[in-house]
Amino acid sequence: MSVADLCKQRKQYQLYNKPPIRYTPSNPYTGFTQDQLNMRRKVEILKYNKNSTQGSQLTKKEKYAKMINGNYNISKVVCPDDYKIPVLSTASGIPGPAIYLVEDPDVPLYNYAQNTNAFGEQLQEDDDEWTLNVDTNQLILSEQDHSIFCNLIIRPLIKQPNTTYTLQTPVLFRLQGIAMPTSTNGSTITAIITPTNSTDDNDFVTTYNGNPVANNNSVTTFLQHNSITCTLNDPDTGSPTYNCFCEAYVGLVQFSNILLNTSPGFVYDFKYNYIVDYTDSNRNSLTDNNILDNIQFELYINLADSYDIQSVQNCNITTVFTNLPDKKIVFSGN
Repeated sequence: MSVADLCKQRKQYQLYNKPPIRYTPSNPYTGFTQDQLNMRRKVEILKYNKNSTQGSQLTKKEKYAKMINGNYNISKVVCPDDYKIPVLSTASGIPGPAIYLVEDPDVPLYNYAQNTNAFGEQLQEDDDEWTLNVDTNQLILSEQDHSIFCNLIIRPLIKQPNTTYTLQTPVLFRLQGIAMPTSTNGSTITAIITPTNSTDDNDFVTTYNGNPVANNNSVTTFLQHNSITCTLNDPDTGSPTYNCFCEAYVGLVQFSNILLNTSPGFVYDFKYNYIVDYTDSNRNSLTDNNILDNIQFELYINLADSYDIQSVQNCNITTVFTNLPDKKIVFSGN
């Protein structure tokens, strides 16, 4: 591998870098103002300073004995509610404009002890061995170059040098016709995808730095449906042509037996391509050029759960799509 390849791989890895965990302290101002928190802290500091200059403190018994014997200054008796009495800041030796200091025990003591947190390094809680970066609702057209639909990033905590992966992801099929001749009214069209799973010409390809990996024995399987059938309906508007449209979530496509070298820092691209065939109502290859020249099939991979299926236009879907799994991407390796 050349230096240029290494730099390209590192650059790609940095695109999916996970930053360290950010320190996010709790918000102290929920229900309290900054002035209230500052006041509470000032009063606490003054209480500490006052107590620290008095030397040893008398016990309750000692105070009571002095009061009985008349040796105790009654003005120094502390009542439980004394904290409610406002005290001028000038009486406490605080410079600046005079303000009243009032202790409010309902206000939390915030930032009283400073420089107690160590921020040199936050513990890294991420223990992922790899990360799958997914492009949702990715359009892939048939018989074109393989299109990237997700990336696999190998993380530093990977435990084994080689891993075999399996990916299941939801897909949507779409059929649309532009300027269909009215003579096609009532025609039945089935668009079907048959995976090649050929070592020399596989519809699923994994690339590293843009180059296909050597061991490409992956298997593609549509777990529920690999086709969609619809019947065309001319709206009879008097026009010689009409447009039609339909789409449906057809289930999951599975890519299995993806064997890869899983060295830390490696980034792989997962690509997909397919060939779509059209058949008529008798399941024979479609030969009507009025349809073939104007119909287009589209596949959307990594379909998001939030995707809203659009309504049909001038056609009816006759394929029954029931008991389909949730639109959820499942990726595993061993």
